[in-house]
Amino acid sequence: MIFLKNAIQKGMMAVLALGLLGLSGCASYVHMQSNVTDPAIILSSSIADKKWNVVRFESFGPYMYQVYGYVLYDDDVDVRTQSVPLIKLGKMTLKETLQDYDKTRLANNWYWASSPVIREVPRSGKLAALTASDNMLEVNLWEDAAASEKATKTVLILTYRDLRRLDRDGGGGMQESIR
Repeated sequence: MIFLKNAIQKGMMAVLALGLLGLSGCASYVHMQSNVTDPAIILSSSIADKKWNVVRFESFGPYMYQVYGYVLYDDDVDVRTQSVPLIKLGKMTLKETLQDYDKTRLANNWYWASSPVIREVPRSGKLAALTASDNMLEVNLWEDAAASEKATKTVLILTYRDLRRLDRDGGGGMQESIR
């Protein structure tokens, strides 16, 4: 019993040390605030016809289907990720991106997808990026300040959280772990 208690304490210390190390490693990341926009308003504005660099990403996990998201960004921005592959789609307008969203979801038999949630991501008073994703993805962009200085452009790190639950949204009835 004492051995087990010591092992648990050492394990907890190791997890704590790794957590602190991880936090100190991300100290140069700044969360980019985003604002959900009204699709009707943004699609009728000049932003909808502007050509952006576009990447698509796909969730992964134990679900029968995966959900998709997009990041649209300017030439002075670079988007990276630490978790999922990014598919570079080249230059597209927001309207073309939303058409690709529909084409991709239908090609993958993803008929129950939501209309994409569009978020604006401002930086220094101008629009740095847009995200478009299913409402079951919480998409976040973080500025990597250290990499931005080296690259002479804004480096954004893409993260997302899948909001589906296994017991409710097509999984095997087991609850998802604590997020």
